[in-house]
Amino acid sequence: MFQPCATQIPVKISPEELRKVSGLARLHLTAEEETRLIPELETILGYMEKLNGIQTAGVAPFTHATEAANRFRVDKVTNNPELDAILGNAPEKDGPFFKVPKIIE
Repeated sequence: MFQPCATQIPVKISPEELRKVSGLARLHLTAEEETRLIPELETILGYMEKLNGIQTAGVAPFTHATEAANRFRVDKVTNNPELDAILGNAPEKDGPFFKVPKIIE
């Protein structure tokens, strides 16, 4: 359950708006769910309105709150499997390949 913020900006959602949005999302809500969701959605939208009021001009976009960098490893083969061992239990093989039944005609 969402707890309202003390400085929340009031946003009102009508039951008709909720029904329209839930219909677009293909959600089938009961009357009880609608009654419960309206205040929760109003709280969420109030937070969004509060965030819209923040001045972000000159703030560089970022993807992480902390410095992060990908550390890629070199892509190299670390095991050299033996072809005969791999194909040893195959019911049928065709050279270095597994032979499987054709399923598309």
